[in-house]
Amino acid sequence: MSVTTRWRYFLAYEDPKAEAWLEEHARHGLHLTRPGLFRFAFEEGEPRTEKYRLDFQTLRGSTRDEYLALFRDAGWEFVGQVANRYYFRAQPDAIAPEIFSDVESRRDRIRRQMRFGAVVTGLLALETSIGLNRLFKTMAGQVAGASIGAPILMVALTGSFSALGVWVIWQLEQAYKRQH
Repeated sequence: MSVTTRWRYFLAYEDPKAEAWLEEHARHGLHLTRPGLFRFAFEEGEPRTEKYRLDFQTLRGSTRDEYLALFRDAGWEFVGQVANRYYFRAQPDAIAPEIFSDVESRRDRIRRQMRFGAVVTGLLALETSIGLNRLFKTMAGQVAGASIGAPILMVALTGSFSALGVWVIWQLEQAYKRQH
């Protein structure tokens, strides 16, 4: 069997879109073997109806092992993990047809993503403010022989990612509100 690569990126609030994309690939005979941040590896095979679900967890050690065993016992195959995002696959006749069977469990997943995103966005915002401070000091001539290019680049990058983080958190909040 040959391996096919697809390049795609999904933001944190786009889990349902990622799941549908993976399910569509399975219907066309491409079955996920290795998820990635941008690069997804698929094994070519027979078209199948498969369910894909993503979860966001910050688990380590035996807690992670217990978590994966729970899914395995319910008929879900662990396909892989990218950072804190876990990818699962099941056939339509799995013992548990969904990994999030109630509103509260779906909301918990979104809350976990929002908390993690808030920490990362807060750190980026802090780095942006530090960069702005350096930039202003450099512009005022308080830093002898310093180039202005590095502080500008730092502020542009961290500021852009901070803004993206705020937008993603807002999108997650909207997804949370839609759960009922």
